[in-house]
Amino acid sequence: TMAQENAKITMFFTVSPAETCVSETLNTLVFAQKLQNINLSYLKKNTIGEKLESITKQLDRERGEKNQIVKKIDRIQRDLDNYKNSLKGKEDELSNNSDKIKKREKDVQDQNERMVKEINELKRREEQLLKEKNRMQTQLNKERDSKKKLNSQLKQKAKEFKDYLNADEQRK
Repeated sequence: TMAQENAKITMFFTVSPAETCVSETLNTLVFAQKLQNINLSYLKKNTIGEKLESITKQLDRERGEKNQIVKKIDRIQRDLDNYKNSLKGKEDELSNNSDKIKKREKDVQDQNERMVKEINELKRREEQLLKEKNRMQTQLNKERDSKKKLNSQLKQKAKEFKDYLNADEQRK
């Protein structure tokens, strides 16, 4: 698109050295001169798309991290469940190790709580990123609409100029 950083617009005009084409050649050259003076600097590089892509990648990374943490929590929960199940028939055998077991359970619970907090934080961050993505998508859509409107205006001006040239040609 014209909005990309290094984009250029090229137009070809046909002129003739024949005397019968002098009027049309002059009109073509005048038109080309006017087009050359059109300022397209308002078409800036669309960095919103890049930001949106960056945020989307970051969101995907954070989702991956969240999924890994969820898997860790599930594994830890399974470990904890298995650990508790293995203790049922062995209470007498393990009674002198009860302090160690309680400590391990506390460590697992602490780790579980930390991971739950991390998941909650990742969910909050995901919501923020989704809101930002939606805001940026809305802004991008507005800019696209503005670009379409400007292109439409440019086409209209070109049509008016062509009509003007045709009217001028008919007057002669």
